[in-house]
Amino acid sequence: MSDSHPRFETLAVHGGEPRPPLEGSVVYPIFQGTVYETPPEGGVDYLRYSNTPTQTYLHGKLAALEGAEAALATASGMAAISAALHSVLSSGDHLIVAGSVYGGTHLLVTEHAPRVGWKVDFVDADDPDAWEAALRPETVAVYTESVSNPLIRIGDLAGIARFAGNNGLTSIIDNTFPTPVNFRPHEAG
Repeated sequence: MSDSHPRFETLAVHGGEPRPPLEGSVVYPIFQGTVYETPPEGGVDYLRYSNTPTQTYLHGKLAALEGAEAALATASGMAAISAALHSVLSSGDHLIVAGSVYGGTHLLVTEHAPRVGWKVDFVDADDPDAWEAALRPETVAVYTESVSNPLIRIGDLAGIARFAGNNGLTSIIDNTFPTPVNFRPHEAG
């Protein structure tokens, strides 16, 4: 394969690395320091913004593995889900959620959502008619899992992505089980 489209195995080893390698390193070093000189063109601004050199490298590697423009590492899967939902939803917004989702996610969108003003409808991830029926003018996103946890159900992921795109919605897909080794939501739309 050409350098513009490296194999997944190559991305897993070298994706997201700065070129040329930092200080000639063969393996990217883990930075344990907490104070960095900021280059004039930008870089590490403030450690609590999650951008130490090590974190920046990790984000680059994750983006390369996912085939995405950018990525963000969080402390847990629920932190990632919460961050994704909070980044697209505001009070009064509506979210369509696949009916078979991880228990923590279900709790988040049933217990937390009303407190922040989100409206939520659960639908069958395999029934496009149910998605259409749940659509409202205030709908901004659709949430599903590529492989549901723990029931191992797979919805019509390409259909969900098309539905979201056709309706100007953000599609959020939790890809915990397959990982980018087996499925890349970004490539699926």
